[in-house]
Amino acid sequence: AVLRVVTGGKDNYFTFEPADVLKDLKARGILEAATADEFLALLASPPATKPAEVPAEGWAAGAQKASAIERLDDKPFKDEEIGYLKCVEEKALMDAEAELAAAEAQLGKLVAQAVTRFGELDADEGDAGNQAPELAGDVRVDEDEADRLEASVDPSSHRESKGSKNTSALNPKVVSK
Repeated sequence: AVLRVVTGGKDNYFTFEPADVLKDLKARGILEAATADEFLALLASPPATKPAEVPAEGWAAGAQKASAIERLDDKPFKDEEIGYLKCVEEKALMDAEAELAAAEAQLGKLVAQAVTRFGELDADEGDAGNQAPELAGDVRVDEDEADRLEASVDPSSHRESKGSKNTSALNPKVVSK
């Protein structure tokens, strides 16, 4: 998953999860354990389906107060912040590479077990399902009969059925003869 972060009007793309940053800050002792756990629980909770209702009285004062707040996500990252995010990105990349290596080793073990149990699969046998079966003996084809059968079966034409119709449920005035 790619995490898109917009800061300072610029797009920044990372492959780590926000929970990874919280866990790293907690491990470094920069973020208190209780605060980190609270944020992790907030990340795990489902998003709100509708915004919180603001009481009618006092909403103007709250809006005025909120408009004076300087948003930190409108400022570009500092060099130290970019360096930290790149460090977390590299850790996430190393973890993903280790997980991939473990999966490849597991796959290798499974392939080895399959080879010992069922034997080696020849390259020719792998494509056997895509090839026409070989016929034993000499096959003679009657070209005239093949042409006649091909002409009698035309897949593009839609012929009406000439069979009898079940008209027992219809009104006798409706049934055509």
